[in-house]
Amino acid sequence: MLLLFTHLLAKPAVVVYTKHASAYTNDSVRVDSIKNQTKLSDTLKISKNAIDEKVKYQALDSIIFVVDSQLVFLYGKAEVYYGEVNLKAGEIAIDQQKNKVEAKGVTDSTGKKVDNPDFSDGAQNFKAKHIIYNTKTKKGKIKEVTTVDGESYLRGESVKKDSNNVSYMQHGSYTTCNLEHPHYYFALSKLKVIPDDKIVTGPANLVVADVPTPLALPFGFFPNRKGQANGILLPTYGQANNYGFFLKDGGYYLGINEHFDVMIRGDIYTRGSWALRTQSQYAQKYRYNGNFNLSYAVFKLGEQGFPNFQKRRDFFVRWNHAQDPKANPGSRFSADVNFGTSSFNQLNATNANDILSNTFQSSIQYNKTFAKSNLTLSARQSQNTNTRKFDISAPELTYAVNRFYPFKRKNPVGAARWYEDIGLTYTNSTRAQLSTIDSLLYKGDVDWRRQVSKGTNHIIPITSAIKLFKYFTLSPTATYTESWYLQSVRKSFDSESNAIVTDTINKFARARDLTMNASLRTIVYGMYQFKSGPVKALRHVITPNVGFTYNPGISGFSTVKNEVTGNTTNYSRFEGAMFGAPTIVKTGFVNMGLVNNLEMKVRSSSDTISGFKKIKIFENLSIDSRYDVLADSFQLSPFTMNLRTMPFENININMNAVADPYALSDVSGRRVNDFVANNGSQLARLTSMNIAVGVNLQSKQAKPKTDSKTGNKEELDEINRNRYQYVDFNIPWTLNVSYNFIYNKPAFTENIQQTLSFNGDINVTENWKVGMNSGFDLKQMKFTYTSMNIYRNLHCWEIRLNMVPFGFRKSYSLDINVKSSILQDLKLSRKRDWFDLQ
Repeated sequence: MLLLFTHLLAKPAVVVYTKHASAYTNDSVRVDSIKNQTKLSDTLKISKNAIDEKVKYQALDSIIFVVDSQLVFLYGKAEVYYGEVNLKAGEIAIDQQKNKVEAKGVTDSTGKKVDNPDFSDGAQNFKAKHIIYNTKTKKGKIKEVTTVDGESYLRGESVKKDSNNVSYMQHGSYTTCNLEHPHYYFALSKLKVIPDDKIVTGPANLVVADVPTPLALPFGFFPNRKGQANGILLPTYGQANNYGFFLKDGGYYLGINEHFDVMIRGDIYTRGSWALRTQSQYAQKYRYNGNFNLSYAVFKLGEQGFPNFQKRRDFFVRWNHAQDPKANPGSRFSADVNFGTSSFNQLNATNANDILSNTFQSSIQYNKTFAKSNLTLSARQSQNTNTRKFDISAPELTYAVNRFYPFKRKNPVGAARWYEDIGLTYTNSTRAQLSTIDSLLYKGDVDWRRQVSKGTNHIIPITSAIKLFKYFTLSPTATYTESWYLQSVRKSFDSESNAIVTDTINKFARARDLTMNASLRTIVYGMYQFKSGPVKALRHVITPNVGFTYNPGISGFSTVKNEVTGNTTNYSRFEGAMFGAPTIVKTGFVNMGLVNNLEMKVRSSSDTISGFKKIKIFENLSIDSRYDVLADSFQLSPFTMNLRTMPFENININMNAVADPYALSDVSGRRVNDFVANNGSQLARLTSMNIAVGVNLQSKQAKPKTDSKTGNKEELDEINRNRYQYVDFNIPWTLNVSYNFIYNKPAFTENIQQTLSFNGDINVTENWKVGMNSGFDLKQMKFTYTSMNIYRNLHCWEIRLNMVPFGFRKSYSLDINVKSSILQDLKLSRKRDWFDLQ
């Protein structure tokens, strides 16, 4: 406050300004009013302590300067501004000689105290009934103060502030509730506030709804530091039937710097089980961000020494890394790693996605883009927790040359020649690949030299597009593929076992393949307009295509004879190779396909501009097949049909089916070289069909009560990473329903599966939200995995109930906690895992 008035007046006088008076102080002082403007720089003597930054003070009623006593009085909604410092009050008095500032409220005509002092400095703010402050010693006394610092609200009857800006309060309270009459608070006899450090209190008692609770402490510490702060994470306690009493989620948070932090949590059970988890996040603005999680758990099932005793050691690793696209446009590094033991999620998963997932994929990739090509170095992994199969492809190097036109003229004159559209690309892939079982991999029981397959693949496609007769497009393509391996296979007949055996030949081998294709395509448009009725027009788009694919089988094949049956079988030396086996015989396919798109334009009262809207009857309706002119049997391939439509805005339908034109043997059920149409009225035999219908419904989105722009990027990223921990009350209800029908009949036996799944939530009231995720198996006539969640907003508190009401994963958890992250450990939790309720 000393900076507010450092100008000493030269002449003894009293200057009074009224009617919305305001003044500015800088190198000179100017005081303005509505009726006159007086420049005082000629009559004022500037102090040595004159400030460089402009100071503004104003009052609704009047400003009085007492020159002799160096006093300034501001009446009626007085305000003083200096930089980020802002003081508002009904009356403000400044004594320049005693370096004292006094602010207080005024009494209105009804006898109510109004315009109490309100002081703010940046993010710090407090309100009081009376403020006395010495600008020289930096000491002050404040009566009935309410201090706001971030999410913290401190109230005290009497406050003293020393020269180090440390405050001492008596008969105060601490809360994170922003109401004038808070829902809860800690009643404090005395406390000490150290800015940007901590709040130390004497005896503290938790009061909820003005009712003192038994929760009392002889002293207390509350965080008062902005940004990251290291500290202990308090655990929750409870009892598990199979594992004993426990302490869960206890640990320590370490904020190393603004770019990196580490959180370590652990669980411990009285019967010997335990778990440890580390979670870290890192970010560099405009460069990269990511997180790394490592979990390790040891669970003991049963009593040691008994036959049913089990000891499980599980771990799981998650790593996500993303590079900002602007950091280095020419290169990019990304990682999405998920792997661990197959049984980890059985005892450690906490959300439905992890519980229901049985496959995990990982990818680490670096991509470098050049002017005419790009290079990718990657490592990939795939894991199935049901079969325990573990596939690794690392390292994998891919180099691709962008399409170029070798026959295009540098200085073209006239129309382009047909050969100028011939384009050429080149792609090379080199990798090492391992397929094994996860338990063998983790134990190190892998023969890396023999079990790891290595190879490189070269692909050279030559393409072109030729316009014919204005409406047709001819697309010829020739693709040459060559793969290099260090292994191949050889089959022979074993006379001891009377069976054909396969041996691995460890030497260099080449696999070659050549495919030539030519396709002819056009588009046919049809339109029919109605003169009357709700339908305005129908639009039909037909895209037929026909082509020919030829493969000469340049790699050839090997033969093996079964000495028992006398049959000879052709096989490829590259069966099971990582890049696939080449075609071993000549093939010549005539390809046929037809794609339909049907739209309808109807009158619509909701469209005020055109008065019409489009409805897609068939977004895609296609059928295709092919005919092998070089084969001696089964020349016609099965028909493949696809349907995709969206008859209404919130309903989508997808269907695909496969029909075999050949009949089955009456005895063995094998395909015979005879068309179904020759023996009946059907054209083909339906072998498989999948139908998926999705319905997405929601009410109109309500206007948000708060400005979404107030959240910073870090907070929004946190919400996106943990959406299941946040509740959106803007949409009163949502409902998503999907129906899946799967039909399979490869021979005489048919298999039908039908499932109905649904999820959604509803706002029962403004502060109650109920959600559910479930499904029903129509074949087994029982519910699939079902989970429910109930959320209650209690202003500064919240209640969450998550449960799996039935089934193998039957469990529940109940949390009642304060919303503010400052008091995140002030909560009551009750939890029962699925293995405790068996």
